[in-house]
Amino acid sequence: LHLSLRRQRQMCIRDRDKSAGETTVEKDGITFAVSDVYCDGYHLYYLLSLRTERKDFEKAEYIRLGKNIHGVEFKINGKQVYPDEVGSFEKIEDGLYTSVAQQDLSSLTDVNEQPVDISDAKTFTVEYSIKDQLLGQYWQQDEMEEITTGTVENTWKLQFSVPVDRSGVKEIVLDQESNGVRLTKASVTKGGLVLEGITPDFSQAPYNDPYNDPAMTLYDACLLYTSPSPRDRTRS
Repeated sequence: LHLSLRRQRQMCIRDRDKSAGETTVEKDGITFAVSDVYCDGYHLYYLLSLRTERKDFEKAEYIRLGKNIHGVEFKINGKQVYPDEVGSFEKIEDGLYTSVAQQDLSSLTDVNEQPVDISDAKTFTVEYSIKDQLLGQYWQQDEMEEITTGTVENTWKLQFSVPVDRSGVKEIVLDQESNGVRLTKASVTKGGLVLEGITPDFSQAPYNDPYNDPAMTLYDACLLYTSPSPRDRTRS
């Protein structure tokens, strides 16, 4: 259960460690860069930017990956993990597109479901590889359809060091239960709020009602719980 607070993420970027640096790579007229790196130990936040002067991308309002997360290889200290969803690169100005990205580190496992422990790390290394087709697109309002202006496919590899800032983390022990869900701990960081809890066995009654499958939802630091969903995880 996780709530990332946008205003706190903006503060993190503002107060980021400058030593995180910026890494760039260019291929086929596309330059990727990573900057504004911040990590609170629970989540990694960073800014991906894309610059291009390709003629077939001139009219593109946004650029996205054709395979989304399946087109990205994400490694932490050499161990491959599943990346969080990759958003579109939105146009900021002619030739420049950006995407604010994050990676959940709170219950990290590699692609073989083995734990990746960075709980005591002061720094770690990220290898970020885009192995996909990039689609330059815009929305045609009159026709109500998405228009592709151009495509390019290659592999772009970025590598950057991530300093971990655990200063100011406040942990609150909880012991509250509602509808079978028990919250055990809240951690308040510069990057957001992380809630840890225990959920019931959703395969058993009364939680396995096939006609009722709503999910847990967080709104403005409040947990609103209606009834269990088999898709809910105990911690994120």
